[in-house]
Amino acid sequence: MDPNLGFTATEASEMVPSPPRSTEPTPIVRSTPETPTVTPQAPTHSIASSIRATTSQPAAECIQTIFSQMQPDEKVGFLFSQLQAAAGQINRQTDVIKATRGDLIKQQLEINTLNSTVGRQQAEITRQQAEIEQLKTENASLKAADEVRERQLQQMHAADNTRGIEMNRMKESNSKLQKLAESLKERHDYMKEWYDSRNTTIADGVKKITECSEIVRKRVNILWNDRCKQQEVLKKMDDDPEDQGNPDPSATSEQPPSTTSTQMIVFKPSQLESAQGSSSGTVEEVQQLESSSYIESSLPGTSSVPSTASLALQAVHPILGEILEEGEIVSDLLHE
Repeated sequence: MDPNLGFTATEASEMVPSPPRSTEPTPIVRSTPETPTVTPQAPTHSIASSIRATTSQPAAECIQTIFSQMQPDEKVGFLFSQLQAAAGQINRQTDVIKATRGDLIKQQLEINTLNSTVGRQQAEITRQQAEIEQLKTENASLKAADEVRERQLQQMHAADNTRGIEMNRMKESNSKLQKLAESLKERHDYMKEWYDSRNTTIADGVKKITECSEIVRKRVNILWNDRCKQQEVLKKMDDDPEDQGNPDPSATSEQPPSTTSTQMIVFKPSQLESAQGSSSGTVEEVQQLESSSYIESSLPGTSSVPSTASLALQAVHPILGEILEEGEIVSDLLHE
């Protein structure tokens, strides 16, 4: 309050016309991380506004009249105080503007940073979108390859089933062949056993036949030697011209040969055939043949001179089966 005039600084400032001001309050911009918000500045002359609103027009005219009634020195002092108040207000407004400018610069920097970040993010999104498209393409190709592999697997399964069926058939045929092989092996073993027993039987039979043939050979050789000796005696007797019992050579063909007291062993045809085939007989049969021949030669009423059939049979070697030629010396056959 001015002590000389009795007015306050606010009332004095209202009496001095101030420079034109905008009716809108000064906005204060504060930076936020996302969206900047502008808050309106509170009016600096709220008291003056209230005074103007409550003071009537006659009061203002009274104040202006009082200012006009002042002395020049008082007017200068009053105006100087008003200038100081205006300078302080200007300084305050300047500080607010500077602070607001700093905030605006910070907000612009933040906006630039956000723009660069958004640009990088947009580029990253674009790159990721391209990668997504590439992955979609690869996924489609992989899906097609999977479908191809699935078809191949189905074909392989079908081929495996076919091979399994063929394998089962082969197993069945193999089991049949195995059973047939086992049956053939059993038959082979049976036939081998039978042939082994047969060979043993044949070997035993051959052994017996060999023994019998050896005995028969010895017996026949003995009989053959006796026969040869008897034929030599008969030939000498028949060729002896001094023997009156010899018949006329012209009648030999009509009359049977003369009898002699020498006993001869006469073989019947059945006995000779038995002697020739004695290799299949036994020792008992050979002995029975010998005994029957001696018995027939010693029976009374039998002729000691062999008949023509007997002589013809005696002319055959019992072992070799060779026919004696006419004039052949019988003694030469003894070595046989």
